[in-house]
Amino acid sequence: MRLRNAPLVHVLAEIRFSPVLSIEKYVPAIQDALRELGYPRLIEGTVQTVTVMAEAPPQVSIRPQWAFLQAEKTAGAVLSESSLVLHTTRYSTVEPFLESLHRVAAVLSEVVRIDLVERIGMRYIDRIPPDEDGDLGPFVIPGLVGFPMDDMGGIGALWTETVGRTPEGVLVVRSMLLPSGQVVPPDLDMAPVVYPPVERHDTVALALDFDHYTLLEAEVFPFDAELVVQHARKLHAALRRAFDVAVTPYAIERWGPWEEV
Repeated sequence: MRLRNAPLVHVLAEIRFSPVLSIEKYVPAIQDALRELGYPRLIEGTVQTVTVMAEAPPQVSIRPQWAFLQAEKTAGAVLSESSLVLHTTRYSTVEPFLESLHRVAAVLSEVVRIDLVERIGMRYIDRIPPDEDGDLGPFVIPGLVGFPMDDMGGIGALWTETVGRTPEGVLVVRSMLLPSGQVVPPDLDMAPVVYPPVERHDTVALALDFDHYTLLEAEVFPFDAELVVQHARKLHAALRRAFDVAVTPYAIERWGPWEEV
């Protein structure tokens, strides 16, 4: 099931694994396999990480990463020495997305023979423009639109974050005000994908950011594509429930109807 006019703009699945410092030597074989799966574009870059330790200055390291993209740049996989991220800006339903995750993870498993998974996460970003009266409130529950500032000159900035536990791990629900022209939260601004044309990008909007992940560092979880997808499906189920709680019947009416896919 999906909403005909869903406000969803970006979906990501992340697998963090025990680091493979020699992963660069496997990139040519990974690229060949992913080209066969429909990811012909390659963008090489770097990612900066900061490690903070007690009684020591922060350690900054810059490591390589590779983005493999579909031709139209609306979906791709980003690989580093310790993570794989599959993401798309043209999402239909969860099963085709998980099938893509399975295929890409299977390539990594076969080529690199990674041992252990340390974290699995899924993240969904909705961009909600205001209604005809410039109001965001009717679309979401009150706690996601902050303090009512309408009688005091209007909202200039907004950020909420709620963190909870689920049987699968940690669920984080965020809301934030996006300025005119911005499609996703700032940490995704540099994602190497394009966003299909969406109405009303020329106005401020509310971003709903649903992030659900499991930390597996204290247990043995082998890097197996089937096991990863099974776990991601469980993460998605809670994300779907969180979306249903976060939005109002009015929003469903505006974005609907629900369609069988």
